Amino acid sequence: MAPHPTKLFVSTYPGFYDDQNTGCIRTFTDKKSFNDSIPATNIGCDVWIGANVIIPGGIKVGDGAIIAAGTVVTKDIPPYAIVGGNPAKEIRKRFTEEQISLLLSLKWWDWPQKEIQEQVDQFRDIDNFYKNHKLN
Repeated sequence: MAPHPTKLFVSTYPGFYDDQNTGCIRTFTDKKSFNDSIPATNIGCDVWIGANVIIPGGIKVGDGAIIAAGTVVTKDIPPYAIVGGNPAKEIRKRFTEEQISLLLSLKWWDWPQKEIQEQVDQFRDIDNFYKNHKLN
């Protein structure tokens, strides 16, 4: 969703502020007078995004987050949060703060595949995973 001028400009039509906009039938300017570039969206690791979710440019979705189907995201989503709705609201955290801190520090998604495979059973139980990794 590209930004459009909503203050000062009489029209939001790009032909009034962007001489290079190829989507316009006609332009009325010889220069670019509004920055309509879309900021990057950053999606973390191990994120589940449901169907028909809207995430505008510039949003950061934290590692391990879950976004329910049909959600309209309007601000950054913290790691391991479950959000839903329009606008998105946090429903709950997936795990305790201690477990989240451990997961973020371990960055298991960067581990070699062999190491993950060797511990696959622990990935099915957060309490067991936490217990076995908190001292290492």
